[in-house]
Amino acid sequence: MNITQRVAIVLTQVATEEGTGRVIIRRAAAKGHKLSEGTIYPLLRKLEADGLLTCSVSNPIPELGGRREFQYALTDAGKGALATYRTQM
Repeated sequence: MNITQRVAIVLTQVATEEGTGRVIIRRAAAKGHKLSEGTIYPLLRKLEADGLLTCSVSNPIPELGGRREFQYALTDAGKGALATYRTQM
């Protein structure tokens, strides 16, 4: 599977530790990459549908007004796609 640079940035952010969309945005920003919420959440859903990420949903969190957090982690397919991307660069 050919992946774009933006996809590689997202996959890299969860390669060693899972994270929420907000965490992925922060990690990417710390490395000099700009990802907006309008970009990251549709992309995360697509990557999950494509089998490159898994998503686990937390119980409601009172500090977040009862909202749930979605934690994304890299799948074996995601690791393979990222490794392929890195060797092509």
